[in-house]
Amino acid sequence: YNSEKYQDCASFTHTFSSRTRLAGIPKAVVYMSCPDFHDLDVYVLIRKLDAQGKALLNLNIPWSSIAKFGVGPDDVDSISPREKNNLMFHVGSLGILRASRRAIDPARSLHENFPFHPHDRDEYITPGDIVKLEIGIWAMGVEYEAGESIRVEVHGNSPLLRGEFKEDGEFQELASHGTHVLHLGGEHSSHIVLPFV
Repeated sequence: YNSEKYQDCASFTHTFSSRTRLAGIPKAVVYMSCPDFHDLDVYVLIRKLDAQGKALLNLNIPWSSIAKFGVGPDDVDSISPREKNNLMFHVGSLGILRASRRAIDPARSLHENFPFHPHDRDEYITPGDIVKLEIGIWAMGVEYEAGESIRVEVHGNSPLLRGEFKEDGEFQELASHGTHVLHLGGEHSSHIVLPFV
């Protein structure tokens, strides 16, 4: 994916055949490379999709609080994509890591799925070299009905803070540059650890 293009990502979807509950701390283990630069930011987002493939969008405050003051539309679907560009909405659990800060201190990790990165040194990568990143993701508690799906997205810039709309232009100041490659299979078995209950 192009790490400089907003919403460009690698994504993987699994549809559940029966009711499934996930509750706890997920983790992404990804093998990444970048032929164009010596560092990369990686954002891993876990989204819920309904049976029609529509992604979850949850308002973080009671709808009645908005409706009471008459300041909003009648429902979330009536909000324009540009107006969804704020932190009042939850779209899924997110994990973030800069490749040069991938070192882990196991003694300070909260949980095996939430590694502690001390951020006490920079370990830049040689462009094109593959590095293993272990990325803790925000805790989740989500139930999926049969036919609903989970989608894992891997981005090079934040998929959350600018809303879900196509915008021309590129970020002016990014830690990520160029193409990011997510490696799968064999000795580079990128995967996600999910908290099934």
